[in-house]
Amino acid sequence: MTNVSRPPPRDRSGFKIAIICVLKAEFDAVEGLFDQFWEPDHNYGKAEKDPIVYRTGRIGAHDVVLVFLPGKGNIHSANVASSLRSSFNSIRLCLVVGTCGGSPLTVEDEQEIILGDVIISAGVVYADFGQEFCDELVMDDNLQHSLGRPNLEIRAFLNKLSSMRSNSQLRSDTLAYLSQLLQKKNYETYQYPGADKDKLYEKTYRHQHHIPTQCSICSKIADLRDPVCNHSRALTCDELLCDDNMLVRRKRLHDGDVMSNNSQLHIVEPLIHLGLVASSDQTVRSAILRQKLFNEKGVIAFEMEGAGVWDTFPTIVIKGVCNYADSHKTRGWQKYASATAAACLKALLRQW
Repeated sequence: MTNVSRPPPRDRSGFKIAIICVLKAEFDAVEGLFDQFWEPDHNYGKAEKDPIVYRTGRIGAHDVVLVFLPGKGNIHSANVASSLRSSFNSIRLCLVVGTCGGSPLTVEDEQEIILGDVIISAGVVYADFGQEFCDELVMDDNLQHSLGRPNLEIRAFLNKLSSMRSNSQLRSDTLAYLSQLLQKKNYETYQYPGADKDKLYEKTYRHQHHIPTQCSICSKIADLRDPVCNHSRALTCDELLCDDNMLVRRKRLHDGDVMSNNSQLHIVEPLIHLGLVASSDQTVRSAILRQKLFNEKGVIAFEMEGAGVWDTFPTIVIKGVCNYADSHKTRGWQKYASATAAACLKALLRQW
């Protein structure tokens, strides 16, 4: 894990790896783990009429180009991927890095997934959920498009990562890079929010006003298909008095290993899971839908950019879990989950 200076590529054809982020927090986290930046000393330019701004540099042994999407969703990521292809036509791996909603469990061994864990895509499906219904989503009859298997090189690489030795190394390196990032200046707001802030509610327990006199709409709710008020979406669980008696006990949060590299760093160790990722153009805020896709399709992560890149580049999605894809969604974990994803990205590139 030594940081040795090396010369930059001669031109754009020297870049083989692209990284795409959609949120500023995600972009900044990845940028924080660059080992060298090639700008402003080296201006690689871009194709004519390409509107995208690129950041170039080195992560470990790899020269990379980093892209900040202009907005959320697969349309934006598809457009950016097309522009990226025109300017950097030697890219052979695109990494979509950032945050996602997560299932509370993995598929094969039902291992707990907690906030801050990282999901690496073993496959991506495009999910067209149809219309939004209250704070639930009405899904069409099936998941629209399975986007085909990753290419042979990526499949072989993912198989390697799933081996005991490689996975142990990936986990160890991720922890080291996370520690490095969280101790950097200007990353104070990326710290671990605390195990007490990691709250998974029973899937039928909704994010709404729970005192009848507080809201005339929420007070009329009789079943899961009745709407909650729009105002409740903007309020926190504390403000709505969501009942902690409805929380699901997470063994890892109470009994799990705690990493403490120094007096400044005290976090529940994030784990890395390989699994199926659903990519859609809508944010999933429904525990019922989340559970349905987990049970029927084996989906463990929900995001909005991977499918847009898939047809243009060989793609791996790397996302830190910042919520449980339910109506209790909060932004409080966004920066920390961005940091764990960025750390995992760097650890993954060390083995690529």
